[in-house]
Amino acid sequence: MYAKKVWDAKIPSEEQPASFDLMAGDWVAPNGKGQVADLVFTLIKRTNGVIRIDPGRHEHQLYDSTLTISFSNDGDGIQSVASTGGGLRLPRQAPTNGYSPTLVKHEFETATNILHETRAVRQSNFSADANYFFRVRTKKDSDGNIDSALYGKIYGEFGGYADMGKTMFRLNFTYYINPEPNSRNMEFNTKSNLFKNLSSLEQVSAP
Repeated sequence: MYAKKVWDAKIPSEEQPASFDLMAGDWVAPNGKGQVADLVFTLIKRTNGVIRIDPGRHEHQLYDSTLTISFSNDGDGIQSVASTGGGLRLPRQAPTNGYSPTLVKHEFETATNILHETRAVRQSNFSADANYFFRVRTKKDSDGNIDSALYGKIYGEFGGYADMGKTMFRLNFTYYINPEPNSRNMEFNTKSNLFKNLSSLEQVSAP
């Protein structure tokens, strides 16, 4: 399997889709060396008003940001899955169905009065305990049945964060993809990663 940690990666463009090639481990050209648009990230950033915190000191610009993960092919998709516990974090095989064509992550701030002081409160549907299965490069036959597809898994969330109204999403997630068409086997041998010459921050140690 190919396995890699995407570490502190900035999405190349805002408001416009940016595609990531999972088997190349890079953004699709012209933003990187990738050629196949497996995951498509679209980041939309908006301001959500301005509040004054500690009057006389500074103003804080509230933000509202949405990260949409989508795909290139009919039948591609992603689904959330709970950890199994034990040796493997997820089941040994990816499911055959239940994949959604989009995943939307939302993070925003609102103004709240706490003890007579106006504060910015952050809300988000990001989860530190997130896990996902995905299916990409799907090809269907003339009857609409899946003829070929690649399956994989993701440990961790897609890692957005913001700072003082200047939304600075950084992608931080660990993914695994089986290059054998139609194989749903998700067991990773940590000694035989198909990615070579990864940096220490990109290397994967979990099976």
